[in-house]
Amino acid sequence: MTDDVASALARNARLAWLASDANPDVAQRDAYRVLVRRIAGPAAAYPSIATQARGLAGSLASWFRAGCPITPSAERARRRAICTGCPEFDAQARRCRVCGCFGAAKPWLGTATCPRGRWDPTSEETS
Repeated sequence: MTDDVASALARNARLAWLASDANPDVAQRDAYRVLVRRIAGPAAAYPSIATQARGLAGSLASWFRAGCPITPSAERARRRAICTGCPEFDAQARRCRVCGCFGAAKPWLGTATCPRGRWDPTSEETS
């Protein structure tokens, strides 16, 4: 279930039940699932490959210029928690829909920033 579908279901408990496995009427359940997907709208797309490539190149260039700082463990965990709690994070693909980054990789870069400003580069550097 995508985050958009989950959000639509959270707004309407009856609709959530009708689209859930708890509804014994399979035909009705499937019809309501289609309806919920329509209400939720299309899932947010990732940026174009070219945009993602420019973002990655810029991030890596900044990281190399700064001496390749690695984010401390506690800060990486904090960043990952922020990312996974963000509505722009695609939990199935484990990627950000805004910049296209992979949630397991970007938090390691000490110079990286969140495109929505939810976290900034660290001042501490470790190797």
